[in-house]
Amino acid sequence: WDRSSSGSSSGVSIHHPAGDIKKISTYSSNLTNGGWNGSWGANTHWRVTWSGTPNGHGVTEGGSSGSPIFNSNGQIIGDLSGGSSFCNNTSASDLYGKFSHSWDQTGTANNERLKPWLDPINSGVTSINGYYCGSSAQASFTANETTFCGSGQHTTTFTSTSTGNINSYLALESNYVIDVGVSKEACPNNLAPTTSTTVQLVMGDAIAISLLACRDFTDKDFARFHPGGSLGKKLNIRLSDLKMQMTNPKVSKDTLIKNIIIEISKNRVGATVVIDNNFIEGIITDGDLRRAIEDENDFFSLKASDIMTENPMIIEIDCLAFDALRYMQKNNISQLIVTENKKYIGIIHIHEIIKKGIV
Repeated sequence: WDRSSSGSSSGVSIHHPAGDIKKISTYSSNLTNGGWNGSWGANTHWRVTWSGTPNGHGVTEGGSSGSPIFNSNGQIIGDLSGGSSFCNNTSASDLYGKFSHSWDQTGTANNERLKPWLDPINSGVTSINGYYCGSSAQASFTANETTFCGSGQHTTTFTSTSTGNINSYLALESNYVIDVGVSKEACPNNLAPTTSTTVQLVMGDAIAISLLACRDFTDKDFARFHPGGSLGKKLNIRLSDLKMQMTNPKVSKDTLIKNIIIEISKNRVGATVVIDNNFIEGIITDGDLRRAIEDENDFFSLKASDIMTENPMIIEIDCLAFDALRYMQKNNISQLIVTENKKYIGIIHIHEIIKKGIV
């Protein structure tokens, strides 16, 4: 890490956007000073704008918060508070809380600052490079001591026990004991384990839920370990995975109504895009056709430009299918125009997303 107030002209952030596999976002321009939500004060954050690479253009997403940003020396200089970049807005910036600010400017208690933990002897060190052990850390989980590789030897001893007999050998050899003893079993003969097993189940659930909170285990983590369920699909399936289910109906602004109807019917998504000089001018849906029949006397003389909806809703192909579904539901529409780097790819219908079992 580096706690100096100097920014960096290049570096990376390593994170898990929206619970996805590890991603690396790259920046190649100088970090600038910024603030977060007005409550942290000015110059407490690094503002970063991401760069494109041969592997794509880096951004952050929900779930990336707290991830580190590294300088050109591979040292942590901040952690993500938030920002405006996402898959459809790659040019927007993000804000990372400065390591130098978190060092000793965020409070007076030890749990509010980094300094008491990273420089407890007040050496005045401003940066430290990573330490390589030379081999994997070896641990022995036998309820005695565990030694980890580091700059010196550090011994950690920890054993926790849940038992109904606090005087047992296991309890006496443990650091922490949770007493789950019961005065009587629900069994009428007070023999069969009934009440005691229920108490163990309850305590096990309580410990599990507490660990979820302590480890910040979210629905995204759950989806990562259970990718086949509906929750996993919500957070893993992207529109690019549904490319085969898309069609790309298109007409020009001068296309007559008869040919518009033919194009919509042929592609069976209830709409067609209006293209002019490879630019998306608008969209025509079944609803637009019905309204034109009701409102226009000379219906068959109409052109696409007469009935199209301008500035249609568009989504990039690398966005989550679940986000596209919510977008359609929120706006009460059944189809979305999909683009890739602003180039028209096709139309995705809401039914194709539902078929994937996302909801």
